Amino acid sequence: MAKQLKTITAGRLVTACLYTVPRYRSTDSPYLRREKARAASEGRSRINRRTSAQKFEGLVFSNFGPGDYYCTFEYDPAHLPSVRREVLRDWRRLRARLRDGGWPDLRYIYVPEHRHGEGRWHIHAILGGTGGMLELAAWQIEQAWGCGPVTVRPILRSFSEVAELSRYLTKERPEVGDRGWIPSLGLARPSVESCRVPDSRSLVLPPGCYSIDRREIKNEYGEYIFLKYYRTEGDGPHPKDFLKL
Repeated sequence: MAKQLKTITAGRLVTACLYTVPRYRSTDSPYLRREKARAASEGRSRINRRTSAQKFEGLVFSNFGPGDYYCTFEYDPAHLPSVRREVLRDWRRLRARLRDGGWPDLRYIYVPEHRHGEGRWHIHAILGGTGGMLELAAWQIEQAWGCGPVTVRPILRSFSEVAELSRYLTKERPEVGDRGWIPSLGLARPSVESCRVPDSRSLVLPPGCYSIDRREIKNEYGEYIFLKYYRTEGDGPHPKDFLKL
């Protein structure tokens, strides 16, 4: 038999799953077929499970890093919108002003919200920085917004911060037909790789990486190992380099 290794890489965030590829015989009973398929089916299910928060997390790690910002845009009473399309209009105006004001390659993911707290419309956003000072960037963003208070802070100090932020920014269910979070065009997507490896191999955590989650199941017909980790320095090693004999 052989094993399948599937890896999803989003910047420094890596999710990998190694599972046995079942080999069936014509004489196998239904029970035996189920047992042989169990490790592969559970492994595929876990690596392919992508909640809204996980998709958001992958997009952030694929495109943003130190020097970028997490912003909250609020409205004062004079500018408070009544419907979503007005919020989207205000974002387009902000985007145009920033691009005209020295942010030509603006990268972003923004989230219009109004269903919690006092029910007032506001926007959360992750913005790509320009390499300047935080104070200057905050001033430029606030001037470009012009509709009320703005909070700007740096992001990506740790994996846990981004994971918590991803859960928070996907907490509201959008109305039917609306998008909960809206990315700029051209953002990179997490890369997906899949390959066969010998059945004797096992997956271990690479050195210098922070383990987020590990799951494993094994029976007499096969196994799967699921591993999610964060590379704390540089690009780090590929999971294929840590397939232990």
